[in-house]
Amino acid sequence: RLGLKQVDLGSLVRSSDPNGLVSITQTHPMAAVFAVPEIHVADVQRQLRAKQAVRVEAWSRDDATRLATGVVDSTDNAIDTATGTLRIKASLPNPKGELFPNQFANIRLLLNDLKDTLAVPTAAIQRGATGTFVYVVGEGGKVRIEKVGLLAAEGDWQAVTGSLNPGDQVVTDGADRLRNGSVVSVVGRKKP
Repeated sequence: RLGLKQVDLGSLVRSSDPNGLVSITQTHPMAAVFAVPEIHVADVQRQLRAKQAVRVEAWSRDDATRLATGVVDSTDNAIDTATGTLRIKASLPNPKGELFPNQFANIRLLLNDLKDTLAVPTAAIQRGATGTFVYVVGEGGKVRIEKVGLLAAEGDWQAVTGSLNPGDQVVTDGADRLRNGSVVSVVGRKKP
């Protein structure tokens, strides 16, 4: 893709000019450089050493539209000690031109697929002296504490382990005022 011209007809051009006549940018495929926390470095390296493709998705600024999918090409050779992150470069096919050079995009690095795993809104996760837990709404609107283990998170959802069942209602607002056995009312839900 050609950029705007740097010179006009009649301009004096020298071979040493730093701008040149026009800039050319490759748009298909696009390269994306992003950083991941060092806690995920071992998983990324394990998959790369096993010659497994590490999938990457580029999403719009508002996380509403997936712009492109691709794979990790390479990683930096050291963790940035100032940020505790590792820089990664991915290649993303861009045949429709949905990605634009220097565009802001949210990058998702897909390390694992969790099949048949229960997820709850991240707002439902509570932390206390006993670990992580959620308040589950039971009969009569009484809440009970259920301990959960945390798995991967994506957006506003957190995958969990524990004794929760699909369909259980969890408290997402006002949990700081609750205790085991407190009575709550569900608001904003349509009645069947």
